[in-house]
Amino acid sequence: MNSEYNLGVLVGIVVGIIVVAACLWWNKKQNGTRAEFDERQRLIRGEIFQHAFFAVTAWNLLYWAIGTVVNHPFMVDGLSGLVGLFVGVAVIGVESILRDAFFSASSRPKSYVFLYIAVLLSQIPSTVINWPEMVQGGVLTYKAMPLVSAVTFLLILLALVVKLTRREPEED
Repeated sequence: MNSEYNLGVLVGIVVGIIVVAACLWWNKKQNGTRAEFDERQRLIRGEIFQHAFFAVTAWNLLYWAIGTVVNHPFMVDGLSGLVGLFVGVAVIGVESILRDAFFSASSRPKSYVFLYIAVLLSQIPSTVINWPEMVQGGVLTYKAMPLVSAVTFLLILLALVVKLTRREPEED
């Protein structure tokens, strides 16, 4: 690989670390100390982590089975594991939002909408730039990771928007 590419990757990592640090600082400033989840939320989160584990396991088994049957890999070595991690993240994000176990009582869910939009929008340029090189020789390459990330955060953002716009039935 050329040095310009490596420099670009390094700059991307540094910018990513700075953005994450700024978001964590801003979140702490807005919400104060680390918010705690109640007992119901902790139990639900435990179930969700189990679901994510099984989703990642199912992804890996499905990828292995299809690759074995057709005797041809669909992705470069190691990429299926990374995609599996994003499958787990999507399951945790979507299900915990929909089951009220993503945010603590003191959190402001609406402020996260802008964060997820920013993450999603940051993936679009890389996806567009890498689009022609995502598949080479019939195999998905690492150039597809921005697309995988964008899809994951789009699913989480959609779950958050659905949760924030859906009216809960009022208790009598």
